Amino acid sequence: MSKKTPEEIIEIWTNFRIEVEQIDFDMNKALIKGNAAAGRRARTKFRTLKKLATEIIKEMIEFEKEETSNS
Repeated sequence: MSKKTPEEIIEIWTNFRIEVEQIDFDMNKALIKGNAAAGRRARTKFRTLKKLATEIIKEMIEFEKEETSNS
């Protein structure tokens, strides 16, 4: 795993937030309007969120270790 800069971690976080907004839209379409395709999109996006969350956590731990060792 390559060490990411704070800006790259922020970019991953931004992508995470965008996915959440898209899930919100698709969940409303799926649950209120009964749109099955929107439900499938939401489930796929949840999987993407899980991957992004894992990446953010790993990079934050690495960043904090680096900051601690530099102190």
